[in-house]
Amino acid sequence: DAVLHTDMTKHMAMVGKMKCLLMKNGKDSETSVFGWEAMPYILHLADISNPAKHTSIAKQWTDRLFEENLNQGDEERELELPVHPMWNLTGTDKAANQVGFIKYVIQPSFEVLGMMIPTARDEINSIIESN
Repeated sequence: DAVLHTDMTKHMAMVGKMKCLLMKNGKDSETSVFGWEAMPYILHLADISNPAKHTSIAKQWTDRLFEENLNQGDEERELELPVHPMWNLTGTDKAANQVGFIKYVIQPSFEVLGMMIPTARDEINSIIESN
């Protein structure tokens, strides 16, 4: 079950669920959402966290993931399968792709984490901004 929480098709639902839990339980309470309800969200953030790491490490992971996605798209093309848009990166500008990923996926997700864990907000958001 935990592996399913790394599925990006469930990303927006997970962010929404955590925001609802925070509003329901009070976002100012550090203990408001902790427990098993928060664990799948934290696991998901760990899975997509490369832009939340220092630049040298984030760049290495971005390069690896970009290559993996290109290979996945190539395999789907060779098998004459529909190529998922995330794997159809031929001709894609890697830097622009990362900027969009950080702006629309990473920052909002880690802002929610920051509401849950204020020290995470203080330490991680500045790293994300610099990337």
